[in-house]
Amino acid sequence: MKLTHEEIEAKRLKLELEMLEEQHALDNRLNNRTDIIHEKERNLASAISPHTERSLKQAVKHFSSFAGINALPCTVDTLYNYLIYYSGDLKVSTLEQRRRMIGLWHKKEGYNDPNDDKKIRLLMRRIRKTHNAHPKQAKPATQNTLIKVDNLLLEDIDAIRQDLKCVDDKGFRKLLALYRTLLRDRALLLIGFWFGLRSDELAQIQSTHLTFHPQDETPYFTLFLPKSKADKEARGRTVRANAKSLLCPMQALADWLEEKTKIYSIVKGHIQREGLVVESAEASAVFTKIHWRGNVLPRPLKPNSINPILKPYFEKAGLGNQGFSSHSLRRGLANWLMDNGANLHDIMEHIGWSDMNTALRYLDGKDALPDQILDKADKERKLHHLIELLVSSNDQLPK
Repeated sequence: MKLTHEEIEAKRLKLELEMLEEQHALDNRLNNRTDIIHEKERNLASAISPHTERSLKQAVKHFSSFAGINALPCTVDTLYNYLIYYSGDLKVSTLEQRRRMIGLWHKKEGYNDPNDDKKIRLLMRRIRKTHNAHPKQAKPATQNTLIKVDNLLLEDIDAIRQDLKCVDDKGFRKLLALYRTLLRDRALLLIGFWFGLRSDELAQIQSTHLTFHPQDETPYFTLFLPKSKADKEARGRTVRANAKSLLCPMQALADWLEEKTKIYSIVKGHIQREGLVVESAEASAVFTKIHWRGNVLPRPLKPNSINPILKPYFEKAGLGNQGFSSHSLRRGLANWLMDNGANLHDIMEHIGWSDMNTALRYLDGKDALPDQILDKADKERKLHHLIELLVSSNDQLPK
């Protein structure tokens, strides 16, 4: 059947319309994809750690109190005057951090960093020469210190475990909160020591980061750390710890995780003491807050809350206010590893240091190197003298 001219024209127009609609749909998909790419690119470009985010907010707030609310972006002269004004009042390290954070704000927002100007670099050099002081550091927590603290924790845990069996239901919840807090804090203490972790690294540990191998000839577990302050490329690293007879992090962690997943039900107004353990494959924070009624909350501990949690245990162990903090665990491990023959490279790899100068600062509580060499030589002389005495005594024995 032969089509009329009008029918041919109608089909042509319909085909063109369909092609236009397809092109329009394709353009929309491409535009949406481009928007998604740009949004994800912006998110990745601005991705910084929670610790850096807090430091950035503090620096911007402090700078704004000096230069005004709308001071950013700032000129080189404004930053120069800010640094001059607070030189001598703020520690050099604090001033360095503040100016770096102000520079980071400019880079994030697409502005030139005023820190790149030679005028700022020369000023900071003069400030360091004039006001630099020896940095304060946490006192290293030795293994003997940890044993004292751990023994007290174990005594309290055992005592409360017994009390939970005989206390009435009204007091059960309060005791449960204390019991769970002690188990959590003991795991926090031993994990922090044996892996030399920072507060933010402890706070970010998830259940899926842990892998236990209890059936091996030497039971062990691994911990994956997805990011850290020194891991600029955010590649993550995996560390391992074997089960130990003393200060065992694996057992402390297993005790806490088991208790953390228990659910105590109420039956006819009475608490069911034997908790049901509920396992979950979903990722959850390992070190979380605990409600005063004993419930384990899903919210992870904040990094700045870990130091106030651990310090009282050092004081209770009779160590008083001697400069112990959560960072003492990191320094204590570094010194313990060095005392037991580990080389600096292995220590840096285990603890996660990328800068040798940083590692050496953590080891500055040890004896000076010449004294170490002299002590070693003295021990060798005493050993040789002891061997000579033994040989001499053996020669005098009757044949």
